[in-house]
Amino acid sequence: MGTNVNLTPQLLDERDREKALRLESLRAEIDAGVKSGRSQAWDPAEVKAQGRAKRVARKRAAEA
Repeated sequence: MGTNVNLTPQLLDERDREKALRLESLRAEIDAGVKSGRSQAWDPAEVKAQGRAKRVARKRAAEA
């Protein structure tokens, strides 16, 4: 069964402000991505290899 929840106008306004801020942030991130230039090809295997190398390096640094 659903729960009947009544939100006060203040809570509704706060929720709307938070939603607007998230949307503004998302738009800014999209704009930054568009302005960063054309996309580049990437190799998933190379990205994985780099990530694994970083993980090994962090593990060794933590053990030292």
